[in-house]
Amino acid sequence: MNACMTNHHPIAGSKFSNATLRRLAKKNLFLVSSTWIPGADGSFVNGESAFLLSDGTMRSFLQVLAIAK
Repeated sequence: MNACMTNHHPIAGSKFSNATLRRLAKKNLFLVSSTWIPGADGSFVNGESAFLLSDGTMRSFLQVLAIAK
């Protein structure tokens, strides 16, 4: 990861409101990228978006929202 990262990735960031992105930035967390992960059944058909945060964790959309609260 880039330790000097101070901006959210534009594509990953476009999924969230500006308020959510500001709250993440206040916690020194930034969206690095997004990807599609398989669902609970292992199928990509039932998958979901996942977001890589600057702390190296991969989180779902709802998990990112919970972190930003």
